[in-house]
Amino acid sequence: MVALKLKKKSFKMRALGVLIAAIALAVLFSIANSNFLSPYNLLITVRMASELGIIAAGVTLLMIAGEFDLSVGSTYALSPMVTAILYSNFNVPIIFAVMVGLMLALVLGFINGFITTKAGIPSFITTLGTMLIYRAVVLVLV
Repeated sequence: MVALKLKKKSFKMRALGVLIAAIALAVLFSIANSNFLSPYNLLITVRMASELGIIAAGVTLLMIAGEFDLSVGSTYALSPMVTAILYSNFNVPIIFAVMVGLMLALVLGFINGFITTKAGIPSFITTLGTMLIYRAVVLVLV
């Protein structure tokens, strides 16, 4: 029981240290650039953080399950690339293009899960291979 209390206290101290460091960096950057804490810059930061937060939530679930996905970045590159190509080159309505991009990401994730569970290949190896394949497709599409 004492060990648990010490771990909680240690965690709180680390969290406080991270908070203090973040505040110190915000002050330092706002001194260096007066636009750093502007509403526009904060809005852009929140928008970027929301995308990363959604991706991190999925990766967190995998890590809790004891698995790992190396292809997340390549999936994140391929899905919007297909969406953009459909919208700009083929004049597909944006709603439909976004849905196709999301469905593509779902299928790519399903492929990873299927290979890992049905073939019994470790997720690290599976996602390493699919990462390279997805990245190659992005490079071909560019």
